[in-house]
Amino acid sequence: MHHLFPSIPYHNLGVAHRRLMAGLPRDSLYRDTVRVSLIGAIVELWQRAAHRKGDTDVESPSARVAA
Repeated sequence: MHHLFPSIPYHNLGVAHRRLMAGLPRDSLYRDTVRVSLIGAIVELWQRAAHRKGDTDVESPSARVAA
């Protein structure tokens, strides 16, 4: 959100995000970019990359941290 609308003050980003999400259609590309956390987004990218290579035995970054 901040990169799309840099003039919105930080303390108003949550409200702006909720308003934007309420007005967007279900199939909006913006909705595909929203993730709950950075770690979750990284894990998802890691898993998708491993799946595309056909290498499902790749250890995720979160598994390394937990070890």
